[in-house]
Amino acid sequence: MSTDFQPGGRCTALTALVVATIPSIGARIIYLLLFGVGSTLGMAALSGLMGWRIARVGTHGAVVRGISLAVGSISIMLGLYQGFPLPVRLL
Repeated sequence: MSTDFQPGGRCTALTALVVATIPSIGARIIYLLLFGVGSTLGMAALSGLMGWRIARVGTHGAVVRGISLAVGSISIMLGLYQGFPLPVRLL
């Protein structure tokens, strides 16, 4: 299964196709630099917006405890789900 978050995913393939159609090496480098800067700025902006919302919610103790419990539980479940096949393969 390939996703946009894995190396070699659809996003990487799409970027490679676009770069392949650009005629000069200099233009390819500029495109990749602009793509990288734009991606970084976009992720930073979205992270900032999410962080601002979370900081506002963080003033309520009960909400913070509930969110912490939910996130911790999900993290443990995902860790067990991802890690469980390893001992099975080793046996």
